[in-house]
This record gives sequence, C-alpha cells and structure tokens, in this order.
Amino acid sequence: MHPSDPHAENMLREDRSESASDPVRRLCHEISGPLTSILVQCDLLLQESSLGDARERIAAIREEALRVSRSIRAASRG
Repeated sequence: MHPSDPHAENMLREDRSESASDPVRRLCHEISGPLTSILVQCDLLLQESSLGDARERIAAIREEALRVSRSIRAASRG
C-alpha cells in the first residue's frame, strides 16, 4: 500500500474505526448480561409483589433498565 493511495487511506480509517468500536461493543456485551438479569428479577418481583409502593419502585427500576438496554443495543450496532 502506497501512503498516498486513497484506497489504502480508506482501509486505514476503517481499521481504526473498527478497533475503536471494538471496546464499545465489548463493553455493551459485558453490560448486557447483568442487565438482562436485572430485568428478569424485576419481572419476577412484579409477579410476586402485592404491595403497591414496592411494585411502583420495581417498575421504575425495570423501565430504567430497559432504557439502558435500548441504548446499549443502539451503541453496539453503530
């Protein structure tokens, strides 16, 4: 590859962007597992709990976890 070759420069840029996104994708993957566990536990607690105040708090935790999950999925795609 000649340094002034536009094709070579594009390939280098792509390599850099891929290597920069790899840590992001790895982090997203690492966060997804525990986040899924939190969501499952929230769902189970919502099924078991009969106390209105506890259900509201659990539902709030679940909604925030879903928001983070959506953000992670979007970040890992792009």
